[in-house]
Amino acid sequence: MDDWLDEAVRRGAPRPLGAEPVAASEAVAVAHAVAAAERNGRRMSRRGAFLGGAALSLGILGLGVTAAAAAPAVIDWLGWTPDVVAQRSFDMNANRIDPADLELPPTQPLDISAYLPDPRDEASA
Repeated sequence: MDDWLDEAVRRGAPRPLGAEPVAASEAVAVAHAVAAAERNGRRMSRRGAFLGGAALSLGILGLGVTAAAAAPAVIDWLGWTPDVVAQRSFDMNANRIDPADLELPPTQPLDISAYLPDPRDEASA
């Protein structure tokens, strides 16, 4: 029940590495060499890893603080205005709306005394 596509994929698939004896022995030799290199490799101590990570973290933090402090001065020195500022600048007095023209319903004062603690309870505590 194979169709032509399954057959084309099967024929186009690469041969397995173990299909050729020369390639299989080379693959095993490479695997053994990698395993031996990992065993004999120099491992960093826990203390060294911690100190290296701490130094890297402090360096990144220092660069970030420096960039945050220097960015406004560099932008001002270049005379560059970010697009966000240019797009958001508009006259606030151009279209003033009178709240009386909105015909909003009158509001009632909110009584929050029920939610406040009783001062008499605080004095006895």
